Amino acid sequence: MAQAYRQGGRDADAERIYRECLSRHPRNPVLLGQLGELLLQRGAVDEALPLFDQARQLAPTTVELWLLQTQCLLQMGRAKDAKRLITEAIRKGLRPPLADELLEQATASKGSPQDKTPASAQDLRQLDALLRGGRYAVAESRVLSLQARSAGGLSRRSPDGRLFSCSVSSDPIGDRV
Repeated sequence: MAQAYRQGGRDADAERIYRECLSRHPRNPVLLGQLGELLLQRGAVDEALPLFDQARQLAPTTVELWLLQTQCLLQMGRAKDAKRLITEAIRKGLRPPLADELLEQATASKGSPQDKTPASAQDLRQLDALLRGGRYAVAESRVLSLQARSAGGLSRRSPDGRLFSCSVSSDPIGDRV
């Protein structure tokens, strides 16, 4: 239901549902990631960061969580922490195309807001490869990263308002989220 609210632009209602579900299932990495993503999209990076950290600790092989937490750190101007985090992800073998870009951003940044750089042909080729490979969640994350880089922030949301997507077969929440 929270996802439907997000798609309909009712972020406050979606946030309320995520928080209610988390009160019953506080260790659900999908819920933590989705709430963190919602908060990141609206610019509440200080609230989003601990959610991404907790979700990543619970689901350490979920690439999207590493990427979202790195993006959050970059938006906070914490390039050194972002570089350390994405380097750790790469060292663990979690290396989607976006990881290289985030590492480059973290290395180039000195703790200041991201430069406004338009997407390159290489960026677009990587995005195309992600889409052709069916890696839609990572592609969404890539698009928002490119938007943030070129517009200086998250200027637009994806059509369904989401970045993070993860299917958990033992998800106790079911279709309510």
